[in-house]
Amino acid sequence: MTAAAGHMLAPNGPTTRPRASRRVFALATGPERHARDAGFVLIPPPPTVRGRVTQDSNSDSIRQSGEAGVAGGLVDLIDTATGWTVTVETDANGDYEFAGVAPGRTG
Repeated sequence: MTAAAGHMLAPNGPTTRPRASRRVFALATGPERHARDAGFVLIPPPPTVRGRVTQDSNSDSIRQSGEAGVAGGLVDLIDTATGWTVTVETDANGDYEFAGVAPGRTG
């Protein structure tokens, strides 16, 4: 037994179901078509704050080649509005990263 379009089979026979407002798109390779909107919104990932802690061997506050990274250094990211703080440790090269930082005030 088959059901007509817009119907589904139920144990006691076909019943009408509400039709959702939807469109079917066939996705294929080829030229881009910008006339259709499938309702997808690309949400960019939260920003990442990263950097490197180095040993300023000549105390000029300028990072120069030959100045080694500081392994095991602690770096704080502080929300100045709430006082919320997160601390990360630098890796063997002195690099650190705060992933998924929400926009706001930090200092």
